[in-house]
Amino acid sequence: MPMENIGEAVLRRARPEDAADFARLAIESSPGFFPALFGTHAAAVLREFFRHRGHVLSHEHTLVAEVGGRVAGMALAYDFRRRVVRELRTGLLVATHLPLRILRLATFLVRAQRTLGRLQRDEYYLSNIAVHTDFRGRGLGTRLLREVESSARRSGCRRVVLDAERDNEKAIRLYTRLGYSVIERLPVLRLAGRSFEFLRMSREVVRGRA
Repeated sequence: MPMENIGEAVLRRARPEDAADFARLAIESSPGFFPALFGTHAAAVLREFFRHRGHVLSHEHTLVAEVGGRVAGMALAYDFRRRVVRELRTGLLVATHLPLRILRLATFLVRAQRTLGRLQRDEYYLSNIAVHTDFRGRGLGTRLLREVESSARRSGCRRVVLDAERDNEKAIRLYTRLGYSVIERLPVLRLAGRSFEFLRMSREVVRGRA
């Protein structure tokens, strides 16, 4: 995707060297879930995973908003064609980098993959989106989301879907304002003594297709 000037911001594809910014923003987007999943070293795990290609937490699926040379926000998203194989590769990375935790994580990852990120044909999945606190209130989240929707259309997908944490009321209000509707309450996921509840939301980006 070519660079796009949006006011003071530039949208671009992420690069491996954006790993530290990605990890920080990913944890901001899910401050409970990633630490519960990857433990106290969640940021280090996300940085390492981000640098690799071919899985669902890779830089190759990430869009960055840059302001004044700083990474101000990011969106991680991919289409239905990539999900299955790339989730398998994500599991391999977990086994490689977290071997002592893999037995505990294995059951949860299987259950989580059956719950979060389920995609039907023609669907594009928004996994995570976040804007750094220094840059909020400038519409960057909306601009990132609209670019994700444009990517979905270019990929031949009909709708964008996402799984929002039920208690993230601010994000849900934003998604609703931008045309997303709740279509399903997902089963509760339990990890590290915590319960996580998600709402599946969806917005059609191409209408009139069979």
